[in-house]
Amino acid sequence: MTQDYSMYKTRRDALRKKLHEQGQKDGAVVLFADTEGERHAFRQESSFFYLTGITEPGAVLVSYLDGTEVLYLPTFQTPRSQWLTSTLLLSDETAQRVCVSHVTALGQPSRGYSLSPFFRPEAYEALANDIQEIVHAHQPVFMLCAQNPTYITQLARAMQLASVVPGLTKWIVDFSSIVHDMRRTKDEHELEQLQNAIDITIEGQGAAALVLRPGVNESEVHATIEYAFTGSGGRIAFPSIVAAGQNTCVLHYTDRNQEIKDGDLVVVDIGAEWGGYAADITRTYPANGTYTPRQREIYELVLACQKHVADLAKVGMYLRNDKEPEKSLHHIAVKFFEEAGVAQYFVHGVGHYLGLEVHDVGEVTQPLRIGDVFTIEPGLYLNDEGIGVRIEDDYVITERGCNSAITTSTTSTTSTTSNIAHHDIVKVTGCVFNNNSCCLTAFSANFTSCTRICDTTWIIVAFFTIGTITAKASINGEKFNITER
Repeated sequence: MTQDYSMYKTRRDALRKKLHEQGQKDGAVVLFADTEGERHAFRQESSFFYLTGITEPGAVLVSYLDGTEVLYLPTFQTPRSQWLTSTLLLSDETAQRVCVSHVTALGQPSRGYSLSPFFRPEAYEALANDIQEIVHAHQPVFMLCAQNPTYITQLARAMQLASVVPGLTKWIVDFSSIVHDMRRTKDEHELEQLQNAIDITIEGQGAAALVLRPGVNESEVHATIEYAFTGSGGRIAFPSIVAAGQNTCVLHYTDRNQEIKDGDLVVVDIGAEWGGYAADITRTYPANGTYTPRQREIYELVLACQKHVADLAKVGMYLRNDKEPEKSLHHIAVKFFEEAGVAQYFVHGVGHYLGLEVHDVGEVTQPLRIGDVFTIEPGLYLNDEGIGVRIEDDYVITERGCNSAITTSTTSTTSTTSNIAHHDIVKVTGCVFNNNSCCLTAFSANFTSCTRICDTTWIIVAFFTIGTITAKASINGEKFNITER
């Protein structure tokens, strides 16, 4: 399918308008793509992608405030197409396709087939000459220069370019706050990408639920999740967390090398990426299919807290604001746990923005507004008891407030806070094979119980419905219907 770049042009036009409204009439916005490495699959720098849609490594866009836009592409001594897929060429057709005025070479050809992350002035020669003209005209150069790990690429390139463009530093203006504000509000296209990422993540959760059991290693569950992600066309948004037993109390546990034991809880905190957008969903499963009374007590507290916070989430509330705790979702979660006498075990924030980054840009002290996508993820970690429980889902603010009872595929603006991937609607289908037998495991909608239905040689079909979980199976010719709320 041909990429539509017009929406990114619309975003740049909106950015230019915002700069004009701030009294900026001259100068140019400069955006840097990321460069490739050998150890990881390439992923485009998020703000560059948000404003261009271009996935080509090493590219640079200069968007002048008069509307002229120039895309600079690196060139190479070795034909890149022999080594990697190259999507953009130096041509008028490319300029028309990506909705810019001109496409030109970034500088002199680089050795090899990819642009080195180490700065070589000659590789940026054409860009440096054009930026020098802006500086000579005493006009601002807008760059993403916030002291934020998100912008390590932008910061590095700005400093490197300043080393060959005298006087540039004086004219650099950071405009990251404007981009953050724009990226917070998700449009319809972005919500579709997020929904796809969420759907794939739910498939990963379903796969994990089917394989985890006593005797299985955390790494096997992890492998199953990544298989589900890859097979669905997604990629990993962040290192998957599969933590059993005592490891459930380690928030970002990624060793994934311990055997799951009978009686363990297993925290599965995972997220797929689709179209550049990340999901983030966490479940806590009982390894043997049944929560102990203490595990159930903690689980139900966390679940109730999540529902309580989600019910209060709406336009005008905050993710976290110390100055207005009564309207702060984080403070509301803390108060909920305080009243239950367990607040000391809640050791992280209640949620974060979600988008092109799993912890996306946006100021948590600003009021929530329509189009915000964020997580709600309360958790309790009782290290002395080896009990860690976290439940996390992804939400979008819409016009009417909070409605947590919706389906996994809902992004409708007719509901208020639409829970894009709510724990009450769970996709868990399929079979777990063990010793040539097949076991269908059905989890109740709120995961307060987990019932292993039976061992059998085969199962014809299993499916789930919205609101209740209905499993239908034909087992050795005998039909079973199980409905749980």
